[in-house]
Amino acid sequence: GNQGCPLSIFKSQNYLNNNNPKVRLIGAKELMERFKEDDNRKDNASLIPLLNKTLKDTNSAVRFLALTTLQLGYCNGNDETVQILKQIQQTNPDKYGEDSLLASEILLKMAAPNPQKVEVEVKKWQ
Repeated sequence: GNQGCPLSIFKSQNYLNNNNPKVRLIGAKELMERFKEDDNRKDNASLIPLLNKTLKDTNSAVRFLALTTLQLGYCNGNDETVQILKQIQQTNPDKYGEDSLLASEILLKMAAPNPQKVEVEVKKWQ
């Protein structure tokens, strides 16, 4: 069922499918809010595909919001996120200078072990 999937996700989805970049930007903001308001959504399987879609947007402002959502740690992303970030990183640096730098930063962050996870491991052995 859709219990775990608030209606607002569908609203964000509709915004992100819009042809108008301003509307998609609203969708990207909504999406960031969804991640931000609940820490348990970092790995949400309904939301991450929407974020991945936003990362691939043709509009730089929309992409930037998606990158920021990841950079701030509101979302952990998935394997597809990593692939998209690598593509952004390799794109012409002149055209996407900021994106490329942000993508590199996020990839480094994603590669670094999560300090909380490490703590849990340590506790197990004590």
